[in-house]
Amino acid sequence: MAAAGRSRELHAGGDARRWAKIRWHIKRYAATRRKTSPADDEVRGHQLLVREEIPTATLIGWGHVADGRSFVIFEDLAGYQPADKLIERRTPFDRLLRPTADLAAQLHRVGLHHRDLYLCHFMAKIAGSEIDLKLIDAVRVRRLPGMLTRRRWIIKDVAQFWYSTLALAITDEQRNAWLARYAEQRGLVSALCLQPAVRHKARQIGRHDAKLRRKQPRRNISIPR
Repeated sequence: MAAAGRSRELHAGGDARRWAKIRWHIKRYAATRRKTSPADDEVRGHQLLVREEIPTATLIGWGHVADGRSFVIFEDLAGYQPADKLIERRTPFDRLLRPTADLAAQLHRVGLHHRDLYLCHFMAKIAGSEIDLKLIDAVRVRRLPGMLTRRRWIIKDVAQFWYSTLALAITDEQRNAWLARYAEQRGLVSALCLQPAVRHKARQIGRHDAKLRRKQPRRNISIPR
C-alpha cells in the first residue's frame, strides 16, 4: 500500500489486513464545491452493489492525494477482462449475451441504476463453458428514484449498453436478442416496448459522447500495483 505514504487520509474497506494484488484508480479531477470526492461517490456506489449482492470487485481502500484528487483501491480482477475487449479479440457476443443481460436485469430488479452501464464495465472471466461477471465503476450507482422518473433512468442504462456495442462485431439481431433476454429477466411483457426509446437514447448518447471525448480524452487513470 505504497500510496498511503503520500495521501492525506486513507480509509480501509473490507479486510485490509490480507495481502492481495491491487489496482489503484486515481480520479482525474479533484472535488471542487462538492462535499464529496469522486472516490467517496464510488465507495457509496460500491456499497450499494455489495448490499444488493451485485457481483463486483473487492474494495481495499480509498483516500485523497495532496493535489486534491482522490483514489480508490480495489483487489485486482486477475483473469477478468472487459467484455468489449473480449469481443474485439473474437469472443462471440453470443457467449456474453445472456450473462450481461441477466446482470443488467438483476441490477434494475433490486432497485439500482448504474448510469455508466457500458459493455466495458462488465468484467468477464471465461473458463470453458462457465462465464463469471463482475460489474465495476460504481461512481454513479444510485437507488432508482420514484415511479415518475424510474423508467427514464432504466432506459438510459440500457441505451448505454446498446450504444457501447455499436462499434463492435455485434449485429442488430444480437442486440435485439439481448434486449429480449433483459426484458424476460425483468418480467416485462415484451422488449418491443423498450426498443424505440432505447434506440433514441442511444443516438443522444452518441452525440454527447463525441463531444465529451473531445473535451475529456482521459477521464480516469488506472495504475496497477
